[in-house]
Amino acid sequence: MNRTFSLEKQPAEKFSIGVDFANDLAAGETISSAVVSAIDLSDGSDASAIILDGSVGINAAIVSQTIKAGTDGSRYKITVRATTSAAHIFEVDLVLTVQEL
Repeated sequence: MNRTFSLEKQPAEKFSIGVDFANDLAAGETISSAVVSAIDLSDGSDASAIILDGSVGINAAIVSQTIKAGTDGSRYKITVRATTSAAHIFEVDLVLTVQEL
């Protein structure tokens, strides 16, 4: 199953993204914790402090995170990892391209 999605933004934009894990959860299962991280695809370095803003949010089956900044012309991989009440771990990757238009 392909769980990688593409996203584009301009360097000055700041907005929240959400990943819905509802189709992964069994009846009665909930998301108990989530972690979001980011790496710069040009060199593999941790870009979490550059791209991610604030803390991770969990609302029912949706994990949300605010994204910000980024270097014009750069690509980042944002990984959203959710752990459930049944100890299952689900992960979705977003490839973020930052481009001034």
